[in-house]
Amino acid sequence: MEENVKSLANFFESDAKIKEILAECAPTNLDTQDTVIEYSNKLMKAIETIEVEMNKIFSQKGLPTSMFKENVMKLLGEIKNQLESTMDPNKLKEIYKKSFSDMSPKFVEDVGKVCVGYTTKQHFNRDGSNISLFGVAAETKTINEMLHLLHSYICNDDNMYKMLPVVERKKIGRYGDCTLFGEASDIAKDIYDSMPENQWNSELGETYIIGLKNRALMMVRDSGHALTIDIEEDKEKGKVFVKYFVPKICNIEKLNKLKGIHKIPTDAYWRDMSANGMYETSIDGFGTDIVNFIQEVPTDMDMEIDNSWIYQNENEESERENIESEVETDAKGNGVEVEMQEQKTSSVPYWMKRMMLVAQGVDESELGAYEKNKVVELMGELNKNQSEKEQDARQ
Repeated sequence: MEENVKSLANFFESDAKIKEILAECAPTNLDTQDTVIEYSNKLMKAIETIEVEMNKIFSQKGLPTSMFKENVMKLLGEIKNQLESTMDPNKLKEIYKKSFSDMSPKFVEDVGKVCVGYTTKQHFNRDGSNISLFGVAAETKTINEMLHLLHSYICNDDNMYKMLPVVERKKIGRYGDCTLFGEASDIAKDIYDSMPENQWNSELGETYIIGLKNRALMMVRDSGHALTIDIEEDKEKGKVFVKYFVPKICNIEKLNKLKGIHKIPTDAYWRDMSANGMYETSIDGFGTDIVNFIQEVPTDMDMEIDNSWIYQNENEESERENIESEVETDAKGNGVEVEMQEQKTSSVPYWMKRMMLVAQGVDESELGAYEKNKVVELMGELNKNQSEKEQDARQ
């Protein structure tokens, strides 16, 4: 297990080196033949160094990355061929942009759909198409995109967390434990110590923290499905750099208020999207700061009903109106107008609204596992309360 901690630390070291190389290779003035030759050689040297660092990543024991090796080596080979075939300064600049540094918004979105916290999955789009992890890897066009995929996959791999040594574990509250894996680095220990302990009113879900030198990774269940956070410490500056990924948008208004969030347009079909952000803060009091931040990330309980996921076509507005003022027949055969509950926004929990929709005729398959579990939990509480009342009455 100690070897796995070292492997993870080595990954972030290689990851940082490759990002540094990408930044150093940004083109400058290529106005003479000598500067063009120098820049071409620089890009070729960069590819060779990146290949060495990538092979280091793939050779690390315990890291689930070897499946991407073929895609990476193919990409690097294609870039080498591009560089060998031209000395045109404009084409060299284009190669840097399109093969080294670019990262398309669609690629980031697709990675977010398959690396969703604690797992990877095949994602089905609204148009019937699907996205898989291997499909995303095959579509990678740049070195920067490949780094993003590797980073996202590692940070969202539940099995990798569990292969690391456990430093400490404590009960947060009714929804799970907080476990510190890896090393008890200063930043990781600060976060762990700041997490609540045995607070049964806490809404925090199962939380994993990985401690590494000057870095911590976190994964928190139920916050945006499975919030992942990458935290890097700069002790000399007294700063902490936080990058986070929210794989499921539960409430767009709350999400867009998060510190450092890349805002999602409210008119977008955000239920099929993920979100990310970053911010910089002080080391002092960081543990408390990050716990407060996590508690601001919207959960399923913050979700509001958006009828567009049921009624895809605007022309079906009249059908929605019919549902809202439906006529039912009572036991005597009289027509009785039933007032349907407002579905758009209210303080009613999302899972309860989903059950209301099922009661109103929506296909019962729309009721997910979470809602079904809530029904079982709710019925259990009702039965318990009824039993207590009956016992009190007998006494």
